[in-house]
Amino acid sequence: AGAGKSLVAIEAYEQAIANGENPLLVCFNRPLADALQTRLGDTENVNNFHGHCRQWLRAFGDADRLQASESDGSAFWDELVEQMTDIADQPGPFDVLIIDEGQDFKPDWYEVLTLAMKPDYRCLWLEDAEQALLGNDPVPLEGFVRYRNHRNFRTPARIARFIDRLLDKDVNWANPLDGCTPVVSTYATEAGQREQLEQRVQALMRQGFQAEQIAIVSLRGQSSAFYRDLSSIAGKGIRRFTGRYDDDGNPVHTVGPLHAETIYRFKGQQAPAIVLTDIDLSGEPDQWDRETALLWCGLTRATVACELLVQEDCGWLKALQRARK
Repeated sequence: AGAGKSLVAIEAYEQAIANGENPLLVCFNRPLADALQTRLGDTENVNNFHGHCRQWLRAFGDADRLQASESDGSAFWDELVEQMTDIADQPGPFDVLIIDEGQDFKPDWYEVLTLAMKPDYRCLWLEDAEQALLGNDPVPLEGFVRYRNHRNFRTPARIARFIDRLLDKDVNWANPLDGCTPVVSTYATEAGQREQLEQRVQALMRQGFQAEQIAIVSLRGQSSAFYRDLSSIAGKGIRRFTGRYDDDGNPVHTVGPLHAETIYRFKGQQAPAIVLTDIDLSGEPDQWDRETALLWCGLTRATVACELLVQEDCGWLKALQRARK
């Protein structure tokens, strides 16, 4: 985390363009894809995995079958992959395949993506296994030259020391800036969490952070995230994904300067100030790896300050409080 994977992906894409090649850049989640598309000015060859599949099938697949599967809700994404395998005889136009956040890909997705590639394509695969939250088996990358980087350029020193005391990580912290010591606040009820969120966002703004610099990040999924019904906090509107898409397949968001997102959708991104919510982890040994990954992902999103809203019964509470001292 914070090693610069997305920047490397962007550089590889731009170099391929400069060399006259045709690159395909694919990531896992839609918000990161949107950010990469904006950065690179390309909505055709830069996408998340399912967005690429949808676009490819519209161009080369069975349009009627695709439209029928889109109306099938939960089965749609699996149907996309099945349809991609059905057009395996279509030659691909791309020279370079660039994968960002590859730890979230399923093993067969890599094979699906190769359908879009020329026979002599090159692949750059970027991943952080410690940010794998979805429980997918690792993609076997046979024949790849591997380079491992344990430097983190994003996380400032005080948050880095907090992470070192909390989690057992082998990290070379490379950000010389001091940043702010994380603040751990507790709540007992959802109403209590909202009160704490109000107070902590106000405190961040008093410190000089603009609302646009603050991201509220839930450790839960989209359907159970604490912020899902909020329209504003601390007098500022909240921009959050509604779960709906427009007719062009673009996600529909509410309007506001405060960004609210789940950790699953915010991976690969960062903000000056992060407020982690819904920290109600069990702390049980059988959940340790997944919960460590959630905290690792969340804590490494902040470039200056990080606030943690922790449920009073959270199994990690004492460890979080000790890490702050």
